Amino acid sequence: MERTRRAARGELGSVHVGFIGPAMFALLPKVIRTFREQFPEVELTLHEGSSMQVTAMLLGGTVDVGFLVPPAELDDGIAVDTLVTDVLTVVLPAGHRLGSQAAVRLEALAGEPFVMFSAQGVPTLSSRIAALCRQAGFEPRIAQEAVQISTVMGLVAGGVGISLLPGAVATLIPAGVICRPILADPRLLEVRLCAAYRPEGLSEAARRFLDIART
Repeated sequence: MERTRRAARGELGSVHVGFIGPAMFALLPKVIRTFREQFPEVELTLHEGSSMQVTAMLLGGTVDVGFLVPPAELDDGIAVDTLVTDVLTVVLPAGHRLGSQAAVRLEALAGEPFVMFSAQGVPTLSSRIAALCRQAGFEPRIAQEAVQISTVMGLVAGGVGISLLPGAVATLIPAGVICRPILADPRLLEVRLCAAYRPEGLSEAARRFLDIART
């Protein structure tokens, strides 16, 4: 009986969380730490993937909550809460000609080789970056595609090309990479990190996790 009451309060059970890489830069470490401190007997399982993979996990019932960048193809029964709003920043290899500038105009990136997010793996960011380039009057010249942010930064460090990444990663860039803000309307550069979940049937433990993420 006591276990039933504790489970009803969200103190027991399990929570499966899907997330994309940027969530670990912008939000999740603090949420995970706080949740484990407050609910130490709840089993927390984390599943990393691209936005498409996290969406599939959520739709398939593998995860209770998915942290992703919308838009994504979600059922009508899926709720989406915006948790963090970031802006894209330009990521350059050390020694790049634009590195001496305090901020970079998108037009200045015309002709540069891009390390682009894969259109299959990360369609939201891929299409968003391509659209920004077109608005600036050019098509991005794709030198290499990647799925994970760490891979993108490594390729930039290796001189393969430049990229656009959420600003939250600027605090964790590797050696050989520099970040610069983009001179453009911030509203055009916004990237939203959201929590997606099915309100109906969501366990109390998963609700507790969401509550912490929202604060």
